[in-house]
Amino acid sequence: NSYKALLNFNVIHVGRTDQPITLADVEAALPAGCSLPSTLQIELPQRECGGVCASFEELVRIREFTQRRGIRLQMDGARLWECSPFYNGEVGGKRTLADVCALFDSVYVSFYKGLGGITGAMLLGEPDFIDQARVWQRRFGGNLYTSAPYAINAEVSYHRSRDSFAPRAAKMKEVVAAISERVPAQGRLQFQPPVPHVSMVHVRIMADLKAVKAAHEQVKERLGVEVYNRVRPWKADESACLCEWAVGPANLDIPTDTFVSAWALFFELLA
Repeated sequence: NSYKALLNFNVIHVGRTDQPITLADVEAALPAGCSLPSTLQIELPQRECGGVCASFEELVRIREFTQRRGIRLQMDGARLWECSPFYNGEVGGKRTLADVCALFDSVYVSFYKGLGGITGAMLLGEPDFIDQARVWQRRFGGNLYTSAPYAINAEVSYHRSRDSFAPRAAKMKEVVAAISERVPAQGRLQFQPPVPHVSMVHVRIMADLKAVKAAHEQVKERLGVEVYNRVRPWKADESACLCEWAVGPANLDIPTDTFVSAWALFFELLA
């Protein structure tokens, strides 16, 4: 909540955490006659929903709404690179990331999330907006003596990773489908979304944290495989657990059967 402390911003949360944002969500949060916000920010992909993406057509409708109301549209695109297979595929309608970004007044992208760079990010927008942002960057203490090492690493990471997102998304879909079909979880496993939009997905395990961690350690000891990286109680149901799963370049060569075998053993051991 640093925005509240630093800028005294008030925030209205729009939409739900189990589906992509829609124009109906925006209209419900901003009914006619209400005090309008200066900016509507949309995250792509929406991490809290398991990496889902709003359709391009829905983004166009939201853009038209914000233009009519005089509201700026900002994208939190920290993981934007991961969206490229979704928008430039059968689901998204052969749209490029440039097409998506053109709908927004400003866009933020990360150089380490998805790309694997050391650190850093980029803010895109009209020249006057960027000039003002530079001033605020300094006010917030973001003026490094030099950004050259980070900029060089970011460019290298981009060229190294830019063609990997389609294979990573395809692998994520393949693994989720295989586990869903072949692992006898007895209703204790849910993927959100059931068919991944990008190279990440949320995994819900219907068991308490202690039992989940115990099964995880036994699978790791027997097979040398970790079925998740980090796990936490699920906010919607604290008797269940949630973990975020992503496919990176290093996961592409792991056979799908390895994932299936590990998850099958996990649920066999889960008390």
